[in-house]
Amino acid sequence: ALRGLTRLYLSLGDNADARRAAEESVALYRQSQDRRGLAFALVVLAYPLELLGERVQAEAVLQESNAIARAEGDVYVICRSLNILARVTVDLRRDLDLARRYVEESLRLAKEAGLRNQEAQSWEILGTIARHAQDYAEAREHFQESVRAYQEVGATFNVILEKSNLAHMERQLGNYSSALEYYRQTIVAFRDIGQMGAVSHQLECFGFIALAQDQPERALQLL
Repeated sequence: ALRGLTRLYLSLGDNADARRAAEESVALYRQSQDRRGLAFALVVLAYPLELLGERVQAEAVLQESNAIARAEGDVYVICRSLNILARVTVDLRRDLDLARRYVEESLRLAKEAGLRNQEAQSWEILGTIARHAQDYAEAREHFQESVRAYQEVGATFNVILEKSNLAHMERQLGNYSSALEYYRQTIVAFRDIGQMGAVSHQLECFGFIALAQDQPERALQLL
């Protein structure tokens, strides 16, 4: 229940309460014999830690989760821990090669096990790595593959996030018409699910584009 509550808090943008619920969940699992449950709870704890900037702690819980999942033969948690570990590795250590090795193993295992959702997440993180490496064509291809995979499994929120990733990248590359096309979809979707922090960020990005297109008054209004 606490593990589920963590996810609900995360969906509301309440990272501090998400962390508290996740830590309590992990503590209870440590008292039980459910090693698979503990491995999954540790992955869930990594999300609020990452969002709160506690990346060293996030890395530690993900490494522990991955070790337990391997001992238990839990492919789903192995894939999930490797994916998030890759993302944390990029942010924390800027080690793109190590991050790519993590996510490529996850992608291979996900394909073998038919875990399409984890495959989608792997494509997403490969896109992030390619973007950091400034290989934008590859990043675009990976993000689009992630969108397709998430659409297949009905993960609507993740589809929105991937389109937002594409929008940010196209904006940074100066492809404003493509970026605006994505932002017009994502801002409405974020509004409809109550993600007001994300709505605020999308408005900010509309403002950046207006400024780049020499529309200072519109940029000011949006910001």
